[in-house]
Amino acid sequence: MNFNGRKFDRIKHRLTCEVIHDDRRSSGIVLDISARGIFVRMSTVTAPPMGSEVRVVLSDAELGEMSVIARVVRANVVRREVVVAGGGGVAFEILSAPEDFYTTLLKPLIES
Repeated sequence: MNFNGRKFDRIKHRLTCEVIHDDRRSSGIVLDISARGIFVRMSTVTAPPMGSEVRVVLSDAELGEMSVIARVVRANVVRREVVVAGGGGVAFEILSAPEDFYTTLLKPLIES
């Protein structure tokens, strides 16, 4: 456990992503990741309902594309201006991810 009382340490990591739920797509920016979760800055208006299972497609010029299966566990609802300024977003619990997610994106946590 880390000093925040969170179960897993987080890494600040900026990736573009697309959240897919019931054939609807919403774009966002990953702000941080951990071994069990992803926090995405995106409009909570377009966010899937709490508890929904989604596919999150992570994209990065260097890493390419990778998909994880996740569940919506929290949405920080804020005014639109705050979302634009960097506040608000949606927390996802990772249900399934490719090995590359852990060996590449979480490498700094593994090495520390």
